Amino acid sequence: MRIELTSNVFYGDDWQEKLDECRACAARYGFEFGVQLHNSASNDMVERLTGADVPLSAHLPVNGEILLNLATKDVSAAWKEFERQALFCHANGVKRGVFHGFFMTDLPILNFGPHLNYDAALGRICRPELALLPGSRLNRNFADLLEYGVRQSLLRENLARLRERFPDLCFCIENDFPAYSSGNMLPEEMAKLDHFYCLDTSHLWAACHLFGRDFHQEAETLLATGRVRMVHLHASPYGAQTPQGKWSDGHLPLATPNEMNLPLLIRRFAAYGVDLIVLEIPAGTVADIEYTGNILSGKEAAHESGKEASHRTGDKG
Repeated sequence: MRIELTSNVFYGDDWQEKLDECRACAARYGFEFGVQLHNSASNDMVERLTGADVPLSAHLPVNGEILLNLATKDVSAAWKEFERQALFCHANGVKRGVFHGFFMTDLPILNFGPHLNYDAALGRICRPELALLPGSRLNRNFADLLEYGVRQSLLRENLARLRERFPDLCFCIENDFPAYSSGNMLPEEMAKLDHFYCLDTSHLWAACHLFGRDFHQEAETLLATGRVRMVHLHASPYGAQTPQGKWSDGHLPLATPNEMNLPLLIRRFAAYGVDLIVLEIPAGTVADIEYTGNILSGKEAAHESGKEASHRTGDKG
């Protein structure tokens, strides 16, 4: 099992100290520690981490100009960027990457980062007719549209080509946060792609709430394909009392109060043999590694059982 933090954690003068603490913490649980280079990582950050002798994965496109939309007829620009990303991965020992590859548009989508935030980058492709509510960035479920089926078929074909072109690299496609006409929202649709997957917990949490689905059942649908090669794990503060139009993403520390039942989910990851968990938390710390480690090692379950036994016997000691 490898546990990673996102590269966003390692800005600042104390980055080496943080890296050493994370390595030591992961080792105590018997895990390898690594870092996922975020697509917004600066050149300085890339140089810092590639020189730190730490295993790396990548959120593609690292330092790329456009996002990698494979659900469109003209994918020439995306292939050019994939070639560049593959060279980067080979040069830096990166074996696994993740990308967002399904957008309901033929327009180029600029990569977001320090100079262009997520809303500014994705807002340019927003289609009001696909929105959940008037004026909202959030999507409705548009999987029944003919256009959706056409684009999904294109995506499936292009993913097959991706595997053929880069057989030594595992480029996972991620389930999307349901906004700005992003298409990979529900596992039952993703499962049709027959590709490698990254399961993002808070993205799925939001989609399940907006579309009236059971979060853990939907996660199980994707895990049961046997093709989940990566997990993006983070907590979402949104819940049953949050109005639909007010939902946003998560990316918060795992101890953040939430309604997700993350311990149950983490145990399912282990049961299905997922061996790369990325704590995609910009403010992540060793506490998030410990949270995950305690669950995977059974310490959290034993603690919960002890609390239940004390409650049943009336023991307050």
